Amino acid sequence: MEYWLHWFVVCRPKWYYTHAMRALPILLILPLCLGALPARGREFHAGQQAVLVTDCFAFTEGPVVDPRGYVYFSDIPNQRIHRWSPRAGLETVVANSHGANGLAFDTQGNLIVCEGDGRALARIAPDGTRTVLATTYRGRQFNSPNDLWLDQTNGIYFTDPRYGAVGDVYLGFHVYYLAPGAREPVCLITNMVMPNGIVGTPDGTRLYVADWGAQTTYVYDIVAPGVLANPRMFAPQRCDGLDLDEAGNVYLTGGMRDFSSYVTVYDARGRQIDRLVIPEKPTNLGFSRDGKMLFITAGRSLYAARRATRQEQRERIARFKPFEQPNQPIGTGRGVYPGRVAWSHDPRAASWQCGDTNLWWRDDRTDPRRVAAMLATGLRTLTGQASDAKAWQMLFAYSNTAQGRPRRGYTRGQKIAIKLNCVQSLKAYATPDGYLSIAPQLVHALLQQLVYTAGVAQADITVFDALALMDDHVFGYCTGAFPKVHFADYTGQSGREQAAPASNAVLRFTCAPGHPVYLPRCVAAADYLINLAVLKTHETAGFTACAKNHFGSFCEVPAFLHDSINAFVQPRGVANPLVELIGHKDLGGKTMLYLIDGLYGGEGWEGWMQPWRMPPFLDQWPASLLLSQDPVAIDSVAFDFLGTEFAIPVNADNYLHEAALAQRPPSGAVYDPEGDGTRLRSLGVHEHWNNARSKSYGRNLGRDGGIELVYVARDAVATNPPPPHAQ
Repeated sequence: MEYWLHWFVVCRPKWYYTHAMRALPILLILPLCLGALPARGREFHAGQQAVLVTDCFAFTEGPVVDPRGYVYFSDIPNQRIHRWSPRAGLETVVANSHGANGLAFDTQGNLIVCEGDGRALARIAPDGTRTVLATTYRGRQFNSPNDLWLDQTNGIYFTDPRYGAVGDVYLGFHVYYLAPGAREPVCLITNMVMPNGIVGTPDGTRLYVADWGAQTTYVYDIVAPGVLANPRMFAPQRCDGLDLDEAGNVYLTGGMRDFSSYVTVYDARGRQIDRLVIPEKPTNLGFSRDGKMLFITAGRSLYAARRATRQEQRERIARFKPFEQPNQPIGTGRGVYPGRVAWSHDPRAASWQCGDTNLWWRDDRTDPRRVAAMLATGLRTLTGQASDAKAWQMLFAYSNTAQGRPRRGYTRGQKIAIKLNCVQSLKAYATPDGYLSIAPQLVHALLQQLVYTAGVAQADITVFDALALMDDHVFGYCTGAFPKVHFADYTGQSGREQAAPASNAVLRFTCAPGHPVYLPRCVAAADYLINLAVLKTHETAGFTACAKNHFGSFCEVPAFLHDSINAFVQPRGVANPLVELIGHKDLGGKTMLYLIDGLYGGEGWEGWMQPWRMPPFLDQWPASLLLSQDPVAIDSVAFDFLGTEFAIPVNADNYLHEAALAQRPPSGAVYDPEGDGTRLRSLGVHEHWNNARSKSYGRNLGRDGGIELVYVARDAVATNPPPPHAQ
């Protein structure tokens, strides 16, 4: 297969020019180009998408590769079975397939077919002869055989659901085994809602079955051919088709958030270890015989992706290079120690296992004492103070001075607004397990610090997100200990308050001059803000940190700004609305603390979670917090972390250049978010670290300017337990 792919690039046979093959150049340079791309994931390149092989079908299913490298797949509505190879292109091998769905080859080279319309299992010999193997169980006709797996004896395990019209169903939706030479199968599994994909291990010891209707994939022990035992849940995920690689990892079509456009990869223990983006919703998948290529049927198409090699994975950290050279700071640092970012790290704070059905935000998965200790240590490190109380006094005093008030600590009655990133809860109060949002332990620790250390009255604190709903796991976790704290969100229901707009707090964007937005009343009334973001990448902006967190700081859906922040499309040196968000007097102007939750870190706006490979994490969670008084510096550090671990566009830091040089930005834009004729000045300092191993910035190297990243490894837990809270 590898030879064929390289051959195609040089020779380009005649069928290259046919319409069905028009996407092949993208696929067939894949082996050449992927070696030059950064690799992070265990099985695929970070952010990798499957590449189109061929399309123009109605609904594809059942990919399987024969010993010669031909990829067979079915087009169900068109009653066809096709095969494809780089050398021969696309061919139709069966013109009347009886609604063929799942496909497999036996040891004699026969194609075994699940015929949905024919309600049969059939065998197609290499010469095209079709033989029906079975059509009934105990005299009753099958529903619609869907998917199958053959053991070493050519025994057939298959699923028999029924989708669409169910008026002629004569059997339950069961899983069967047809022994070699038998005319009727034995029934193995009768308690599934709608069984679908099925695959077994090469040694014949385990069987995986996807129950589409129950949105769960199960695993069984195979005691003997056609005898199963010890059923147990493997993954809480809806899945259509599935397959295994040679290492025993399980590839499921779909994702944990309903039936999404991914292939999700689990190890043999059921831990998520990777995922692959598919442009359409995938239906099934199968590996090439050498295990290097994965072929995926999805919607109207056939896709492929090459798995990253271990060497490519190891080289990933060394390959990422930002646009500009390292340690070239621009802008003016902010803070008691200008440009300082405190990095608090405790590997024992985050212990959730991928795929674990126990939610990651539970206290036995995310340790509240260690999170509280990390926050306290970070605060003292950021401000250079010996106690938490003095650290807060320093933060308040610096913020008061920056806002033109007397340099003093917190004054009773002053109000604080805390902006959380709750984008996972756009439509519901619950974040799906396996996806990332703010850790409730961190919100609780922050409230504990404000109330019990800084002396802020609970009633003077508002935790908000004007774009989304305040997640149950944060709201329920914190309200027991802090019943007077206000929680405000988009709707103001279920005990929350509504983040209603303030008519006197207007924000204007250079990129959308006729589209002003209004900030929430809790922001307009606040004396101080705390920006609490999540460390993750983003499909449009490239990554999301403190600046992007402000997309939930005004009372309107920010879709009209997405084109302006698109790092995959926008060139460098263009105006970016994130600058106005961190520069507005009521947002960045009031922010006393920037804080990024990096306890788990995530990929994509939904924050898909998996352990990080870069040092010092080394296949563990990042288990980190970042703290700063400089919005540009902290997002610059976040960019370096995420850019090293994941595939993000180098232009994603464009807004950091614009913000650092806001008085004379590269775009030439005039940033005046209040519209009062006052141009923004530098909002902070930006630079990139020297390399991913030492992570040193200008001030770390003894220079006068730039960022200072101060690492604090925290092994001890807080000496005083946090107040009790409700879970």
